[in-house]
Amino acid sequence: IVALDDKTLSAPEEGGMNGFHSITRRHYADVLSQIEKGKPSAVFFDILFSLESDGVKTDQLLETAKESGDSTQFAEEIWAYSQSPHPYDVYFAEALAQYENDYLIKSAAGVGEWNEGTQSFNYPFEIVPIDLLAEASEQGFYNVTASEDTQNETAIFAIPLQFGVNQNVEDHVDVKLAKEHLGMEDLEEITQSESWKQPDKPGQLTNKDVWNDFTKFTRFFIDVKNIKPM
Repeated sequence: IVALDDKTLSAPEEGGMNGFHSITRRHYADVLSQIEKGKPSAVFFDILFSLESDGVKTDQLLETAKESGDSTQFAEEIWAYSQSPHPYDVYFAEALAQYENDYLIKSAAGVGEWNEGTQSFNYPFEIVPIDLLAEASEQGFYNVTASEDTQNETAIFAIPLQFGVNQNVEDHVDVKLAKEHLGMEDLEEITQSESWKQPDKPGQLTNKDVWNDFTKFTRFFIDVKNIKPM
């Protein structure tokens, strides 16, 4: 797992990047390139890239100033950071497009209702990555739902297996990864494997043991060996 830990988000004088706002999609692209050197089965970004980037960070501003031949070129290059598509998004999309095993999350939004006919949780709409990134990657729903086993408001233990949005039924991203990268062809095979337990409600996995097992199961796909800190 590659995580944005406290050290990464700390102040520059402490070796960090000065908060989440300082991390751009150029950084995600560079991290992706490092991860792909290890030839992982799949790389899964647990971040919803639903909005375009905006502005220009100080380090990029300084780099552009050094590389620009004159003030006119500098002004033109900086102007690009106020346009669409944003250079950060273009850079990330180009990195994603180089590989066929990258997954971005999307979110089912609204109130989900179980549909017996489609055997899925149906939602009124979805929140997806911006078009530029969506076209360069695979996507999958990452939502979880509260279950009857939940012990407090922050504990969510249920993982819907399938989602229905706009009459399209699609697997949860974890199920999609299991099918495409572990050779598990159907839901019955997946839900009866050792990493799962039978659900007590239709279409979802519940209880703390299942959640913990499945979290480990999902993270198995992320290969971060030999990755150097950025």
